[in-house]
Amino acid sequence: MTSQITTSIEPLLQLSGISVVYTGRSFQPIKALDEVFLTIHSASILAIVGSSGSGKSTLLLSILQLLPVGSLCQGEVLFRGQDLTKLRDKELRSVRGREISLVPQNSASALQPLLTVGAQMTCMFRRVLGMTSRQAQDHAIRWLSRVGAADPQRWLALRAGELSGGMRRRALTATALACGSRLLLADEPTDGLDPDWQAQLINTLHWARNTHGRGAVLVTHDLSFAAQVADRIAVLNAGRIVEEGPCHEVLNHPKHIITAGLVRAASLEQ
Repeated sequence: MTSQITTSIEPLLQLSGISVVYTGRSFQPIKALDEVFLTIHSASILAIVGSSGSGKSTLLLSILQLLPVGSLCQGEVLFRGQDLTKLRDKELRSVRGREISLVPQNSASALQPLLTVGAQMTCMFRRVLGMTSRQAQDHAIRWLSRVGAADPQRWLALRAGELSGGMRRRALTATALACGSRLLLADEPTDGLDPDWQAQLINTLHWARNTHGRGAVLVTHDLSFAAQVADRIAVLNAGRIVEEGPCHEVLNHPKHIITAGLVRAASLEQ
């Protein structure tokens, strides 16, 4: 039986007053996030839900300071007590991938379509984990198997452009988790996955949390997935957190009208 890792008292990630404004010559400034406060601990999974345009993806990008050029970001992003907003690019590169991994929403743009999956995964493992080519290949096979690839050796030989959207997403998730980062950020991780693959993903995320104490922040529109995978849930609307708490409590007894509307809409879709 796998031992359960308890949540640490000290926060793994703490967002304090995060506000983001998109600026551009062709449009008026757009406030995407407005004073967001969130705390994430090790060995815990937080789901962020909300309607399209509520700021969910912007919130993930702000954590790793990957916002578009010209964006204005205010507030603190404390990761293990260090404010990521104060780091230089070189210092941030040592955090990205090694300490915090990101699975972006657009899986097609995250992988080079003409290179094989194996070349891209092993390159990451050699750079981040210091592995030899052989060690990196074996590591890739183990993690592709863990996310449900029936023939991981074949996956490694395929060009990324030959994979379906769901296969690309599983390869990206395997790569992110395999790097051993303390925190996983994933934007719509179930996009393109059928129910069986979603169940495999949930099992993998729970295994990473329970066995290795990994934390995760998952952006999703799927309340059913959030209910199955997350410990806590935060509801984002117009750039603000309108409700946050234990997943079962928020979804079963919503206090905010936005949360109640999302729960009602999810029930109608089923």
